Amino acid sequence: MKKLLILFITLSLTIACSKDDSNSSNNPTSSSGLSVKINGVLWEGSILGNMLDESSEQFVVNSLNQKSNEVFGFTMDYYDGPGAYPKAKDNLAFVSYARIDKNIFLNVSGTAFVVNVTNVETVAGVKKVHGNFSGTLKSVAGEVLQFTEGKF
Repeated sequence: MKKLLILFITLSLTIACSKDDSNSSNNPTSSSGLSVKINGVLWEGSILGNMLDESSEQFVVNSLNQKSNEVFGFTMDYYDGPGAYPKAKDNLAFVSYARIDKNIFLNVSGTAFVVNVTNVETVAGVKKVHGNFSGTLKSVAGEVLQFTEGKF
């Protein structure tokens, strides 16, 4: 879990700080996209990584909005099939959103975030999760963001 957490943070910071001017479009309605309303404003991104590892009981989803260079993602433990996550015993569930102004929002004490896995597909031998999510994340400065109508 620690290795995945370090990998996700490194990936998030690398992408969030890059100056890529790619004109690729983000399409969250496709199977490779993610969409969510953040404080009522639609945010869309391309999924960079979506992997379910049943041997470690973990799943990871990472998404990038190329227009704003913002990154959103989550890692959950104790995967046991479709349903709501994190599980009660998962004390390392990790959800983060890195905003263009370099503020990072996390699922910290006093926030709640739920990821609902509705189905799993296998693409080229890799299992991927799909579903919806909602909740709140908080920055170190105390700013709280509400995430609603999330789909991946």
